[in-house]
Amino acid sequence: MSQSASGTPAVRRYRPKWWLRIFALFFLGFSGTGMISLWAPMLSGSRPLNTISFVAPAVLTVVGACMTAHYFNSFVVLYSDAIELQTFFSNRKLSFAEIRGKREYETTDSDGVTTRYIRLDPVDPSKRALEFTRYFNFDSDFYDWLSQVPQVRRDAGTAIR
Repeated sequence: MSQSASGTPAVRRYRPKWWLRIFALFFLGFSGTGMISLWAPMLSGSRPLNTISFVAPAVLTVVGACMTAHYFNSFVVLYSDAIELQTFFSNRKLSFAEIRGKREYETTDSDGVTTRYIRLDPVDPSKRALEFTRYFNFDSDFYDWLSQVPQVRRDAGTAIR
């Protein structure tokens, strides 16, 4: 069981949903295979070098590697006294006493794909909010805890119960 910096044992650790991790691996494998199949003839000299055929597969493979690293190294950890978002590049944590309230909202992109977010606003306005998407495998314990956090109104910025 992992522990917080203060030595508090983690109550729950949530990973991204399995299908996102499988998709990232598939994307990495597909783009890597495409890169090899396009680069091999160019590097062997049987086909002339083409910038697009050289750069595009490399970019897609790097994107696949970044997606794989993100989905396999991102966690939301719920401690008895805090919540932490651990990603590949950062760890951000708020103790329960530092949370003013929550906001749950959705965004829709130009293709109509909806992404749901949970945002935990800190009491101290100089601290950054803890914000993450709902693509983690949250269980009923997490949602029970989340229901205890007061809702924050968007306009006034005040917590409501």
